[in-house]
Amino acid sequence: MKGFPLLREAAWLYRGNDADPSALLRLWERREAGGWDVVLVDPLGHDELRQAAHLDAEDDARAAMAKVYAQGDAEGRWDVRRHGRPVGFD
Repeated sequence: MKGFPLLREAAWLYRGNDADPSALLRLWERREAGGWDVVLVDPLGHDELRQAAHLDAEDDARAAMAKVYAQGDAEGRWDVRRHGRPVGFD
């Protein structure tokens, strides 16, 4: 729909044997204004842990996501979904 951002990718970071995720990473496409948003949040809603980047190109947004994935790989495992479909644990 015009005007609404589209969620293109979401990933939850699980540390150790934790049943609950410790981070949520999302990639949004801004359709009306153009550009991309990469948003990292605490799934428990602590706003002070929220980080966001607004980028013009999809390649730049995906590169930013790759950096966050690499940092998270050192701490746990990611459950990634693209376009609503599971990619599995990376």
